[in-house]
Amino acid sequence: MTLSEKVAYLRGLEAGLNLNAERPETKMFNAIIDILGEMASSADEQKNYVEELTQQVDAIDVDLSELESLLFSEEDWTELEGDDGLLPLVEEYDEEDEFEFDPDEDMYEVVCPSCGEVLYVDDGILEEGGIDCPSCGEKLEFDIEVEEPEEAASDEPKAD
Repeated sequence: MTLSEKVAYLRGLEAGLNLNAERPETKMFNAIIDILGEMASSADEQKNYVEELTQQVDAIDVDLSELESLLFSEEDWTELEGDDGLLPLVEEYDEEDEFEFDPDEDMYEVVCPSCGEVLYVDDGILEEGGIDCPSCGEKLEFDIEVEEPEEAASDEPKAD
């Protein structure tokens, strides 16, 4: 029997008692049964919602399995699994591979004063005025002053 059916049964019992509608006890019973009815309705809605979500997740699981079978053979999955038989959550990487050097771009080496981490920054980061150190989170601020090139000395005398 569902919750809604149980609430309907309670309403029937209450009606069969022929209680005086003006008595405080009867009003309280009616209020309790109304609240139980609302709770049962809400629970039924939640149950339907969970069933719908379960069906959607099952459909996604089937689609994902089909996609995995198209992309990877059983040998590929075995190679990806770790010693514990689980797939890695994130791809491992070398910190060396994280930074790609572009010889056409000016890069500057900066050492974090807090942790000593060596960072390489470009003009864009310098113009922003700062960066958080990826190792310790320290805010590194850059105050760059561009020096104007001095006028080239000429062989001709200056007019006074």
